[in-house]
Amino acid sequence: MTNPQYLTVPELASRLRMSPGTLANWRHKGEGPGFLKIGKKILYPIAEVQAYEEQALRRSVVGSDQ
Repeated sequence: MTNPQYLTVPELASRLRMSPGTLANWRHKGEGPGFLKIGKKILYPIAEVQAYEEQALRRSVVGSDQ
């Protein structure tokens, strides 16, 4: 099995354990991982998803919004 370069909205929602609607809200607000919009299709480059996950990684809740 090859490693995909992009995730679809349902694939990313499953990976992050959230609803596709939350991802839509993030896109509207300019939050979350970067994405491509090709026609009506939304794709998330794996590199953007991984960078977002690394940025979101926390070791403590002290000094964060939890």
